Amino acid sequence: MVRFPVCVVAVLFAVSSAEAFDPKARENLIYSNHCEGCDLSGAALGNAHLEGAGLAGADLSNSTLRGAYLLGADLTGANLRGADLGAAILDDARLEGADLTNANIVDARLDGADLSGAIGLTQTQLDGACRDTSGRPYRTKLPKGLTLRDCK
Repeated sequence: MVRFPVCVVAVLFAVSSAEAFDPKARENLIYSNHCEGCDLSGAALGNAHLEGAGLAGADLSNSTLRGAYLLGADLTGANLRGADLGAAILDDARLEGADLTNANIVDARLDGADLSGAIGLTQTQLDGACRDTSGRPYRTKLPKGLTLRDCK
């Protein structure tokens, strides 16, 4: 009988549980820019160029999208619980019905984004984000009672 030290077993478990997402789904997203309804939970997608990406209904919970370029991306109904969207560009992105509970959106740009019906979105989260109107009329759609500041 082969015995593994407890620390080796613990490390193997930690590595396997850290990658909960489907690696093929991540590869598909990077190459095709589409991954509707796929499992990308916990995926590392920081600084990814995902302009116009089709991510409706995708599970992006606890994923890293810090600095990602998501201009015009479709994130309708996506699970973004605990995701890091800090400094991401989400201009004109569709986030209707997306779950943003505990998502980090500090320094994210949301000009023209549709966040109507977003789940778990709070004013505290929005206080760290902004919209860059650059002389355009206000187009960002927010749940009732929430506001978004202009970028400096």
